[in-house]
Parts: sequence; C-alpha cells; structure tokens
Amino acid sequence: MSEKRKLIAALTLSILLFSPAIVPAEKLVIATTAWPPYIIIENGQISGIDVETVRELCRRLGIELRLWDLPWKRALKYMKSGKVDALITPQTHPGAGEIHTLPIRTDAH
Repeated sequence: MSEKRKLIAALTLSILLFSPAIVPAEKLVIATTAWPPYIIIENGQISGIDVETVRELCRRLGIELRLWDLPWKRALKYMKSGKVDALITPQTHPGAGEIHTLPIRTDAH
C-alpha cells in the first residue's frame, strides 16, 4: 500500500473514530489554526499539505468541507460545544483534554 493511501486510510479511520456524529453528514466543518507548511492561512485562504489531504478525502467521499481559521482555544471550545465537527492541526496542544485532532501524517513532528 502506498504512503498516500495509508495516509488517506488513517485520516478516514480517525474521522470515523473521533467524530462519529459526522459519519452520515453531507457537510463537515473543521477548525484549524496556522502551522506552516502543513496549514497555511493567507488572505483568508486556508491551504497547506494537511488541508489538501482533507480536501481530497472529502471530495472522494462526496462531503462538502468547510474550514474555519480560529485561534486554538476557540477551536477547542467550538469542538466541545459541537459548533465544529473536527479539528486538524499536526501539533499537540496542552489542555486539549478529551479533544483529539485528526492525524494527517504518520511522521513525527
């Protein structure tokens, strides 16, 4: 299995395990914060390696994706309250508690 397929499989599994309420959804709202080159935010546009992986996965699954650029503490609050379905960011965040970010890559950071 290629590395790209492994990453897509890991992301899909993560979404299913950590956000079970979104499985039947046609729309997925994900919050994130800048962490170049994985997540880049310029002029209100969100891009980067991890973002493109999530976009491609959603495209293949037929899910409308909405990405929100939020300060991390607010993203955690929105996740806990259900305003967003998932979080993506490749770093560990103190105080996240039971909130999990979606692992996009298997490499160590």
